[in-house]
Amino acid sequence: MKKKNGDRVRTSIPVEICSAGRVAEGTVRNASGGGMFVETRMIPSQGEPVSLRLSALNDTPIELTGLVWWTTEGSPYRHKLRGFGLRLLENDDRYEAMISRMQR
Repeated sequence: MKKKNGDRVRTSIPVEICSAGRVAEGTVRNASGGGMFVETRMIPSQGEPVSLRLSALNDTPIELTGLVWWTTEGSPYRHKLRGFGLRLLENDDRYEAMISRMQR
């Protein structure tokens, strides 16, 4: 995992996405303490609350909640990956520790 733009790190973490009664699989492609970009085929609407379940290595999954801050759908910019940017609604010690380890 490589460091990118300050505290954001590139990553490839499998994630389960729950939004509006739907469940889908995705991959966290970059992450920071305040949010992440999730690559997925199921793209929730901007502003929609989302629950995530990250697969943590050798540990129980990390469950997080956030709001869809932006999506690649209908964007005027060209994106290599389909997905959405998520802003976390709460701090999670295990998630923060995982991000801290990846930044080293």
